[in-house]
Amino acid sequence: YLIHLKSGQRTPHPWINVFVPSTTAESFISGALAQTNADNTGQGVISIYPYNRSVFNTPFFRVPETSHFFLFALLRNAIPPTAERAQELISLNRQLFEQVKAAGGMRYPVDSVPMTQQDWRDHFGPMWETFAMSKRFFDPENLLAPGQGIF
Repeated sequence: YLIHLKSGQRTPHPWINVFVPSTTAESFISGALAQTNADNTGQGVISIYPYNRSVFNTPFFRVPETSHFFLFALLRNAIPPTAERAQELISLNRQLFEQVKAAGGMRYPVDSVPMTQQDWRDHFGPMWETFAMSKRFFDPENLLAPGQGIF
């Protein structure tokens, strides 16, 4: 992802978006914010939104099993806008991803967190086989999203 600053400079923005169960949200979010400072947000936005699980019924959209959960997002900007700085922030995202998994949370996969095939299997959990079967059925040539490394 790239954004344009007023100077016209292109800046990577390695975001992280995670769903945190209400049962662990306070401790996870407090810990995440304690690890976060102006340098590793790059003047980006920090968002926290509550959700009711009952409104999420889209197949394969993974959210925590609790009746309520929170979206926690760090919408980071890489400043300075270098590949090295972007990679540092992506590494911080991966650390937060591991922490949210330990807290019973899930990733909202619209962000910058490197994922292995095992991470994807874990993400889809008991739905993995159905997901993989659907992919084979609807995309037998494997044309859609090969860069995600899901399969």
